[in-house]
Amino acid sequence: KLGDFEENIFELMSHHDVVLNFSESESFSMVSLEALLVGKVLIATDSGGPKELFENGKSGFLVERDIQAIKSKMVLVASDAELRREIGIEGKRFASLKFDHITSAKRLKEIYLSQVTKTQD
Repeated sequence: KLGDFEENIFELMSHHDVVLNFSESESFSMVSLEALLVGKVLIATDSGGPKELFENGKSGFLVERDIQAIKSKMVLVASDAELRREIGIEGKRFASLKFDHITSAKRLKEIYLSQVTKTQD
């Protein structure tokens, strides 16, 4: 049974070791990003957005929508505490750097200014 709406997803995720996201399609996966930012191992299907959020095998795991591939990665992660620790740390580091609000604002400003400059030429 699914629970009620959770206002503090980071608190909820902090009680778990792994977050699974086996969606058929994702444009940008907030669940996946939140898992990475809280330092949890993420195993997600190769369904669009998740592959943009981490480096497969280094800061999370991307799997095909195949039950054996999913099972294999889940067993690997469940059986290796050190791997979970390392992937969690790297996932948090990578996502924090890539999606830092200051860095994102600077990138957006650069894009905007480059477009303004092009239209003035």
